[in-house]
Amino acid sequence: MSLDAIIESFVIDDFIVLLTPSSKIIAFSLYTNTSNISYLETFQHPLNSGHTSYKNSIYIFGGLSNKILNNELTTISTDTFHNASSKLLSNNQISPSLRSKSALFSVRNKLYLFAGQDHTGFLNDLWSFSPSLKIWSHIIYTNKGPSPRHSFAYASKGDIIIIWGGITESGYSNELFIYNIITNKWTEIYIASKQQPSKRYGACMIIDFPLIYIGGGANEFGICTDVWIYDLRKGQYIKTNYYVDRIYAYCFMDNGEIQYRSGEDPTLLVSNIFDKSLIGQLVSGVIIQKFSNGLFIAAGMKNSGTLNDDFIYYNIRIIVKGVVSDIPCNSMFAYHGSSFYYFSGSYYINKNKVFNFLPRAKFAKFNLGSMCENYNCTFECSPGFVLKEFKCVICPPGTYLYNNTCIPCNKGYFNPLQGASSIFQCYPCPEGSYNDKQGSSLCKICPIGYVCYAGSTAPELLKAKSEILMSEASSAKVEEYSREEEYFMGFIGFSISFILFIYYFRSDRFRKFIIKLDLFQSIHNHEIGKKIRLQKNLLGATFTVLFYISFACIGSNMIYYYFMQNQNKEYSLVPLVLLDNIFKDFQADFEVSVRIKKYADQCIISNKTGILETLVFTKCSDNILISIENLKRQKISNKCMLLDDNSCLVKISCEKCRIDKSSQMNFIFKGDFSYSSGFLVNFTSNSYITKSHQTSLSEIYPNKNNVFAGINPSVFTFLLTPSLCEVSKFFEITYLTGYQSQVYMLPIEGSERNVKDLFLPSELRLKIVLKKDDHGLLSKISIKEIFFSLLGGLFGSFNGLMTLFAFLIIMCEKISKRNVLNKSISQLQDVIKQRIHFISVFRDFIVDVSKEENMFPMSSVPSTEN
Repeated sequence: MSLDAIIESFVIDDFIVLLTPSSKIIAFSLYTNTSNISYLETFQHPLNSGHTSYKNSIYIFGGLSNKILNNELTTISTDTFHNASSKLLSNNQISPSLRSKSALFSVRNKLYLFAGQDHTGFLNDLWSFSPSLKIWSHIIYTNKGPSPRHSFAYASKGDIIIIWGGITESGYSNELFIYNIITNKWTEIYIASKQQPSKRYGACMIIDFPLIYIGGGANEFGICTDVWIYDLRKGQYIKTNYYVDRIYAYCFMDNGEIQYRSGEDPTLLVSNIFDKSLIGQLVSGVIIQKFSNGLFIAAGMKNSGTLNDDFIYYNIRIIVKGVVSDIPCNSMFAYHGSSFYYFSGSYYINKNKVFNFLPRAKFAKFNLGSMCENYNCTFECSPGFVLKEFKCVICPPGTYLYNNTCIPCNKGYFNPLQGASSIFQCYPCPEGSYNDKQGSSLCKICPIGYVCYAGSTAPELLKAKSEILMSEASSAKVEEYSREEEYFMGFIGFSISFILFIYYFRSDRFRKFIIKLDLFQSIHNHEIGKKIRLQKNLLGATFTVLFYISFACIGSNMIYYYFMQNQNKEYSLVPLVLLDNIFKDFQADFEVSVRIKKYADQCIISNKTGILETLVFTKCSDNILISIENLKRQKISNKCMLLDDNSCLVKISCEKCRIDKSSQMNFIFKGDFSYSSGFLVNFTSNSYITKSHQTSLSEIYPNKNNVFAGINPSVFTFLLTPSLCEVSKFFEITYLTGYQSQVYMLPIEGSERNVKDLFLPSELRLKIVLKKDDHGLLSKISIKEIFFSLLGGLFGSFNGLMTLFAFLIIMCEKISKRNVLNKSISQLQDVIKQRIHFISVFRDFIVDVSKEENMFPMSSVPSTEN
């Protein structure tokens, strides 16, 4: 029997068990000359794997399978040698390669490992680890990331990771990169200022938005002790008076001051950077975390070159000291939840034998919460976690951490992931979606026929651009004379109603009174054969009232049109020089209204009760700064209004203003949430051509899924043409001024940012440019008709109306008289008919009487004679 190479051997009971590379298990009896061979048909032994035995099992880890390196863990059970079996305990999992001088971050619910140096060279890969799933994932960027490097300064806050400097393949660096875990994009920050920190490695970093502190480190000239501030809003570096004289130091903010601990200083043999309460003189490679009221330091290397296995945790109430079971040194670490996770580090054989440049295969954690539970001490959770009974509970999606409480995101915002540590991780719903509920992790799709701008809480109906004009900012255009016609028709209607009232509700006393108003007493019809005399009646009085009302309407209209519309108008476009000669001190009033759509920051000052009133102009918030350039004015004022859709309306009123060749209005919004989903700018001034307020509207919106935010302003440009109106009335000349406006050019888009990239306090800017035209509009208005024309018209109208109403009275009386005559004739005919009837009746009665007289004798009739 030929044997393969033996890769593992151990003793089980009375047998020596051997494992060969061909997956054979051979058992030799220690007391008899017998042996057993069993084959593992389903198991293929990987090359160069690690193996060990425990009790009756063999454990095999890693190796090469089909020329691919894996990290599987397999066990082979040898309870019975004739029937050995294998079982896969852990599948092959991808994981980062061993490395040193990289960075480990805790962001939301994951850990992130970036770059470093391994046996192949410099790295720039990014990995994420899920503590809940215990799985590593390799992240592929959506754009180009930083070049491979190690020993860079790093920090994280919210949803971003920032790295600076380090050692690259081309040498030392002072580049600044920002990575957003939501968008999975790297952004290189290009520096506008000439003064900036030197290229270096081993620097430390502190994030205090919008400022980034960078200090310490070293370059080819030695240790760099200077500390710089980079302002993300201004894009500039500022050198400070702080100093950090260490490499790989741990820096933090304490009461507004920059402090540092640990770090390397090759020029010093003894370091005194720690308090006496700390254990030993720890120089470098420690795990350290600053809390709001305490500090934790563990492991690391002493300045003597030996490892330290002590830890210390202290706050304002307690000091806890102890020993760690494992000694991480120069490891990448991050505090997540209630545990310290550390990756790799310097390999060591014992406390005194450390290989600083050889990475250690180690990824582990130790729980601060469990320690404090044993020692009855208090501790803090990492950002995004809430402390509950010595356990850190992560905030769910749709919420953010505030004062140890998970607060729901506002309407119009969403948070897709767990572990948000600030309200900046609640992102506005992108364009085309909205959210009408608090605490949402997703946004709803905007319905068809509606529009949803970024940050919308409800869909809005599509409207024409002309409907967006704000009535609060300017008056609507009206048709000429429309209001006067309404007054005239109202007066006529009132007059008719008044007459009807008199007609239907007149009394005898009132009738006698109104008869006295009769002006047509001399033209009433008279009966033939009777004396002619002047008389007044009700018909004449009624027509007199109608005459007065009609003349009052027509006369007032004539008077109004004479004084208000009796104009001869001339319009001309003249050079501005000629216009200045006619009227030298040209000044006019105008208004500029700016609507900032979906403005997330404070727009107005709250009232005395602390409530923000909507749809009312009031004082603007202190974070809204307005400056004016090259604009001479007598008075200027600004007011703000909070609209129902969370938009902010800013109105600037300028009285007796003189536009220079190019005047400007600059708006700076400096709130923590100063971003907008669009701008609408409306310029309003008096116009003597359209007889109304003349308005010019211009609007601009960002690209999809973006909002306006940043230092570059959006620019609106209006061309203003001076408008001079010369009015000549009654030997007096009056000048009226205004500006005829128009949009000079399309608005220029300012800085934009993705709705998922609002990680720092924003700054919003807007510029309005008012350019004066080289020409001006000259309007001349003079009286068209003289005063005698008005008198003649009134006199003619009076006589004409009187003649008309006199004619109407005559016709009415003739019609009335004819009706009376016809009625008399009809009555006479009725009488005649009745009389004819009585004659016929009487005739019949006489005939009957004569017949009766023949029936009686004459003697029977008494005599009247003597």
